[in-house]
Amino acid sequence: MVNTMTDVVTKEGLKQFKIVKIQSEELFAGMAEEWETLHSLAGTPVFLSFDWMQCWWKHFGRHENRRLHILLVKEDEELVAIIPLYEGRSVIFGKTIQRRLNLMGDGTAVNESLGHRDTYGRSDFLDFIVKPGFEDQVCSTLIDYFSQAEYTNFDHFRATHINDRSFIMNHLIPAMKKAEKKFMVEEIDICPSIAMTDDFEETFLYDVSSNTRRRLRQSLKAIGAEEGYEVHEINDEKELLREYEKMRDLHQERWNSLGYPGSFLDQRFDHFLKEYVFESFRKGNLSFRYATDSGGYCASRMAMIDNDRYYDYMSGFDVHSPSAKYRPGIGLLTLMIKEGHEEGFKSVELLRGDEGYKFDFTSEVFKNWQLIIPMNNSSKWSQNLFNKGLESISLLFGLIKKEITLLKVQKINHGLLPMIPNYLRTRIAQVKKSIKK
Repeated sequence: MVNTMTDVVTKEGLKQFKIVKIQSEELFAGMAEEWETLHSLAGTPVFLSFDWMQCWWKHFGRHENRRLHILLVKEDEELVAIIPLYEGRSVIFGKTIQRRLNLMGDGTAVNESLGHRDTYGRSDFLDFIVKPGFEDQVCSTLIDYFSQAEYTNFDHFRATHINDRSFIMNHLIPAMKKAEKKFMVEEIDICPSIAMTDDFEETFLYDVSSNTRRRLRQSLKAIGAEEGYEVHEINDEKELLREYEKMRDLHQERWNSLGYPGSFLDQRFDHFLKEYVFESFRKGNLSFRYATDSGGYCASRMAMIDNDRYYDYMSGFDVHSPSAKYRPGIGLLTLMIKEGHEEGFKSVELLRGDEGYKFDFTSEVFKNWQLIIPMNNSSKWSQNLFNKGLESISLLFGLIKKEITLLKVQKINHGLLPMIPNYLRTRIAQVKKSIKK
């Protein structure tokens, strides 16, 4: 644990802020209570909760090429910000050739040796956790802190999946512009969101299109109908395990049938999500419903509950079920939205992605961004050339890995011999779809 002091001029006069650096997993584990208190005060997304971060680090972060780099900003002894970072390094023949700072929750590559290739990370929104009223002071403190000599040993800082509503976009980037600091920012995703209103029937359903309104009401009316479906709540952990595994298998089956790997092809994700889901269930922070019809299990939907928001994270449905025409998966989402209105929630977050069904529910869309801040001020052409070369190699290996994974999916679906023609057919269709977008 390392302490550094910095002075910040505020309206109240000169104030001193302390930055404490946490790199021990033991110290990190002991932060649960103060982390959750600040997370609640700041109203940050569920992906910045202590349980999510700790579980993510356990299953995706731990590696000899990664190290915790959590910064705590304190005024006197009051915690006013948590900057959840980790170090990643590229190592060749035992020699570190590049060091990076990343947001925790970002990146799921098996190791960091070929750079920060995979930025998917399983976390839809990432940010710093800052107590309201301390935004300007935290920005000044961090800008000053990152200018210290220690940080010139890092190649860059990368923040991925930072939302329009984040502290980084609304406070840090404007402060960096004012301080004339170099950075690069680019849009990477769109994130539809449903704001809760006063009344589900009179406000929410009135705002959607007439066709959507008809389909949603049809889906809700099918609940309990003779040819419809029944909705069930999870009552205990044994039932949760059974329904989680059904949802996982249906989710994988759907994405594999479309030629995509699906999240659960990576077993680390299954272990991570299962652990997090059970912890959330024990704390009452999980919404998990499933539906059955005359053919048995037909759909499920799982959302995390945090800071008065639903995060619609995972679903599974059987397109061949007897009740498929009523879209029970959409019915489960509609029930969640109705419940959010009734309980005074702020929103239902539909998370990253431009799937068509999301726009039946809302026209409100936020963007996710990636921020890169150069930290190594070396002007040596050799160092800059090396960094660009490593990025290119990382990109190439990432693309190769992606295509190998897609081939593996076709082998799972069709066997060894038909694998190649089915891969080519599916890949061409995917490229055509991307071009149309």
